[in-house]
Amino acid sequence: MTARDWHIVEVDENRWPELEALYAEAFPGVDSLLETIADDATVYGAAIDDTVIGYLLTTRIKDRVELWEHVVATPHRGKGVGKSLLFHLVHYLPEEDIVVLDPAGLLDDERLADYYGDQGFDLLVSGEVVGYATVVDDYLEVYSAE
Repeated sequence: MTARDWHIVEVDENRWPELEALYAEAFPGVDSLLETIADDATVYGAAIDDTVIGYLLTTRIKDRVELWEHVVATPHRGKGVGKSLLFHLVHYLPEEDIVVLDPAGLLDDERLADYYGDQGFDLLVSGEVVGYATVVDDYLEVYSAE
């Protein structure tokens, strides 16, 4: 699978049951925040044809974008789908701070640092991971050219 196999779209409320199913598969027994923060949320999805295979759940607070959920369906993990979603987020919000949050404590700091650190984000002491678009964009521009 290559990046050309999927496309990034903004996902509306009609598709949210699909996203909740992806989240339930990734984090069994834990509820998605999608319905909780729905009024303030923007969701970007990776889709093949009409099937959503991954998504980012974001909110905007002042001059930063908060990334609450970043989920990719199991069969599509490790193929660049998650990185493509991050690239899309950073590419279209180049002047914003992007903060990755783990409100349910599902990911340990090491796992957050490994994945998001590889994408150019910095781990903060608070457990949040923050990336400034200029740093992240440079790394992901290189990635997207592959």
